[in-house]
Amino acid sequence: MLYFIGLPIWLWLAFGGGGLWWWKHKKPSIPDNLPDWRPAAAQAASSGKGYTVTQADLDAVDASHFAPNNPPAWLVPRIGTVIPAELLGPDDTFIPGTKIKWKATGGPKDGTCPPLWRPIAQISARILEVIQAAAGTPIKVSSWWRGPKSSQSTDQGEYARRGGWGGYHPVAAAMDMYAPAWVEQYGQATAKQKLYDVVQALITAGKIPEGGLGIYGEKYKIIHYDPRSVLTGKRGSKWKKARWDRRPDPITGKVNKSGE
Repeated sequence: MLYFIGLPIWLWLAFGGGGLWWWKHKKPSIPDNLPDWRPAAAQAASSGKGYTVTQADLDAVDASHFAPNNPPAWLVPRIGTVIPAELLGPDDTFIPGTKIKWKATGGPKDGTCPPLWRPIAQISARILEVIQAAAGTPIKVSSWWRGPKSSQSTDQGEYARRGGWGGYHPVAAAMDMYAPAWVEQYGQATAKQKLYDVVQALITAGKIPEGGLGIYGEKYKIIHYDPRSVLTGKRGSKWKKARWDRRPDPITGKVNKSGE
């Protein structure tokens, strides 16, 4: 008798609750036929005419976010938009107006930031130099632009797959950064608090744009910054500013993940 009573419960766990758990935690698939933008970008750079955004570029955007209409349509360049040739330099060339190379915008999984997001990456790079000058020490960016592979391996990919927007990394606006010399001198906790304070002071003084500013948990040495106010314009205050702290509260032990 108990067997027959328990059977429906086991069936639900296996095919109902288990299926729900699988759907929630499964990794989104990445298309196998994503185009390589590099040959077209190199040709566009050499011709001096710039890079024309195509449907293939937008398909790659969808693959990076794992959700339709993410990021919001107003942030994605339309088909036919021309990215200036000066922004199409190879990995080892400097981002115009800075001493930061294009290769710093990418990572080992997805490579360098593609043409679609280079105008935004240039904005971030110029802001990064302001932060570095104010800190008086070199700043290292551990994560800048994230493509499909990097997005899939982060909570950002999971968030986007469930229908939300996965943040400003896939559009090359967000930067996870730290000061290596400070980490060595003061330790991770103090170093990232100092850098956080530098960025907040620059925002307060109006020297860099308002945006998203976050500090990460105990095992991390990074803070997050993105100039979202520059990108969102007049689209509402909720898009212009966010603050969060991923360190456990000393009293409650809870972690504040709001604003990401």
